[in-house]
Amino acid sequence: MIVIRPHHLTDILSSYGRGTKFDVPARSGNHMHIVAPAVLANIDTKAKFVVGADDICKGCKFLNDKGECTRVKASGLVLQTYNIIVDNKILDYLSIKENAVMPVREFLLKVNDHLPGIETVCTHPGEDPKERKETIEKALRKLEIRK
Repeated sequence: MIVIRPHHLTDILSSYGRGTKFDVPARSGNHMHIVAPAVLANIDTKAKFVVGADDICKGCKFLNDKGECTRVKASGLVLQTYNIIVDNKILDYLSIKENAVMPVREFLLKVNDHLPGIETVCTHPGEDPKERKETIEKALRKLEIRK
């Protein structure tokens, strides 16, 4: 089982739809390059959806001893606060309770059922919601969730 933030899973989808290979470790030291390939290789993996540090956050130089993200974007965006807000919005939008456990496939089916729409919730500042929608759709097709 993996422990994952909902926004991290939508980020994985969008990146995968864009063609990202996830084969290079992040400069921050996070474990995206470990978690993403594992999830994409087996979408029947069970996931626990959290609003807080997850398996991707492990090893990140921005994760403090309290499990909080200390990263602040150049724009002034405080990621700890932003991440909590976006994770809660995604969970609410998909009618998932915090700490729910389900196969990743079930989460993907919920995302698929909420397209269009979910992209308005999970698009990060500075990103194009239309592109986010398209890359998520492309990923869902690659994973044979969407026709």
